[in-house]
Amino acid sequence: IVAASGAPPVPTSTFRDCSGCTSYSGWGVQPVDPASETWGVLAALLDVPRPAELGFGRDVRAPGCYSRLALAEAWRIEAPSRRQKYDLELADVQRSVTVICRSSGSQLPVVSTKLDASVAGHFATNGAVNEKILLHGTRADAVEPILSSGFNERFCDGIFGKGCYLGEDAAKVDQYCMADTDGQGWRPDGLDTPSGGGDVFYVFVCRA
Repeated sequence: IVAASGAPPVPTSTFRDCSGCTSYSGWGVQPVDPASETWGVLAALLDVPRPAELGFGRDVRAPGCYSRLALAEAWRIEAPSRRQKYDLELADVQRSVTVICRSSGSQLPVVSTKLDASVAGHFATNGAVNEKILLHGTRADAVEPILSSGFNERFCDGIFGKGCYLGEDAAKVDQYCMADTDGQGWRPDGLDTPSGGGDVFYVFVCRA
């Protein structure tokens, strides 16, 4: 997802080494139609009920004065091989949960997030393992490596050490974003950074 103010949507599709993402050798992206339900859901994930929280906090990478996060462009990431691996790992987790719950005579506690209401009925998740939709804010120059290889805990650091940090609060996730002010971040087909006004920031919407 690309979040910025007033930037026009990209009308093209881009695929990188994956033949329309039908093979298991690469990744690709599909633009999200601004008139679609998906666009509305993604925009809702960036809603910040308390605007005063934006641009403040010890983890802020790009201080500023603003009152909202506006969705300017969005792409669906297609990475067949990584999705297959994720599904296999998810199945392993579900089997482990089943074994533990049966042996202990207990049930897996239900975990809720601030984003549950926004994604309900649109993004299907596996409640048996508390699978959730969460956000990850990053630097512009980190977008392509993430698209190419996925998240890497060795390159993510924080107060709790190295790891892949995901969040449920758009205002908190925003603290880890850095603006693509010089157009050096990833763009489909090499297009220029949106010029509709405002800096461009990148946020991933992830399953976890």
